[in-house]
Amino acid sequence: MTINTPRIVALALAACAGTDQGFVADGVDGMNGLACWDLDESGDCFTAVEDINGDGECSVLDCRGEDGSDGVVALDGSPGVDGIHCWDIDENYECNVDTEDQNGDGECSQIDCISANGLNGEQVHRARPEP
Repeated sequence: MTINTPRIVALALAACAGTDQGFVADGVDGMNGLACWDLDESGDCFTAVEDINGDGECSVLDCRGEDGSDGVVALDGSPGVDGIHCWDIDENYECNVDTEDQNGDGECSQIDCISANGLNGEQVHRARPEP
């Protein structure tokens, strides 16, 4: 059996060019598909029912589904542990006036965290002692 390559190529090119060259003719075009908004599948726009977004026409903008339910509301977590004050040298959450009241005003406050001898008069936090 001999393969006629030029004839096969010619037939392929003719098919690509849209001529039938003795082949079967094209079939009849099928019906258009249904639009996503066409709820009753009639092919007509009934704005009273199918115009979901109320803009006066049936379009892809009417194809949105129902909104989902709201998610579960999460509960707040438990409160965290209070932080250590800068003046609380022994980290016992209590004011020990004898050791932690650096300015001698009778109470422990953030003012006790300022160094008396800051560089060029700047206020500097004093370093915490190592545990």
